[in-house]
Amino acid sequence: MNDYPPDWPEIALRIKEKNGWKCERCTHIHEVATGYVLTVHHLDGNKANCADWNLAALCQRCHLKIQGRVKMDQGFFIELLPISAWFKPHLDGYLASICSKPSGSPDTSAADPSLLPRTEPAAPE
Repeated sequence: MNDYPPDWPEIALRIKEKNGWKCERCTHIHEVATGYVLTVHHLDGNKANCADWNLAALCQRCHLKIQGRVKMDQGFFIELLPISAWFKPHLDGYLASICSKPSGSPDTSAADPSLLPRTEPAAPE
């Protein structure tokens, strides 16, 4: 089952408020008149997973740019490619969530410590 939880409107509102009604990626404010409508995106594609690390406040434009392109379980090779500053907290949360799963649980193999994000600032996009 991949449905929104019954309290989705409250969860989405909390995420938007937490981010100051701005897109995490481009930082544009929620502004319906100019087409910058703030949405909340499930980074892993699972609408039932409402962990904070999985929810990103994104304007519709950024939402459409990243939807289907970000795969949380793909493995991120930070030694080769920089991690965007807006995405780093989400990736950190994801990695923490899979590292805390019991051995043999799904996605545990993706918890390779070499994939953990560096603490240095990410390069600009």
